[in-house]
Amino acid sequence: MLRRLVVVASTGASALRACPVASTRKWIKDVVVGLSLCPWAAGALQSGDLRVRQCAVDDAVPRALEVLEEVARTPGATVALALEGACSFPAYLDIVADVDDAIDERGHRGTVQLATFHPDYEFGDDDAAAASHWTNRSPFPVLHLLREEDVSAALEGYEAPDDDAAAEAIWRRNVAVVERIGPEAMRRKVAACAVPRPD
Repeated sequence: MLRRLVVVASTGASALRACPVASTRKWIKDVVVGLSLCPWAAGALQSGDLRVRQCAVDDAVPRALEVLEEVARTPGATVALALEGACSFPAYLDIVADVDDAIDERGHRGTVQLATFHPDYEFGDDDAAAASHWTNRSPFPVLHLLREEDVSAALEGYEAPDDDAAAEAIWRRNVAVVERIGPEAMRRKVAACAVPRPD
């Protein structure tokens, strides 16, 4: 479920000399799973089904389309593609639009879902300084392609009439969590996930 977005300038942590794969994996473990922001991520990370890969920003769309086909044909598959190189939030949104369009064009809507994360992520209906943006802020821009059946299975434990209502309940809970922590502490948590490249 993509919420309405607003374009902002990029000043995120991806500019650091950090390893995209190791940093994204640490962010998933320490922030996404550590704060229970996703009911599905912990199991996928522990089982090894969640794979993290990297690619250059210029190759993001073709690589994401390869991943899209892989995830569509492989039960349990999920790939978080971390983008390396300068990628402002507006440029990232263009990439997201191309990949999301491809899900429809290739007939994978209902099978594959795209989740989006960026160092400067902002939701268009929230104040620019709101803590809520940190629910989707990551050390590197990430295109996460996952199977909808796996998401639906993770949502079954929630008392809600359907998946959309369950997702909304999770979103509200996540916003409450990051608001309680506060924007500055969330910034430090995400920044701490930057893992230096091997020498």
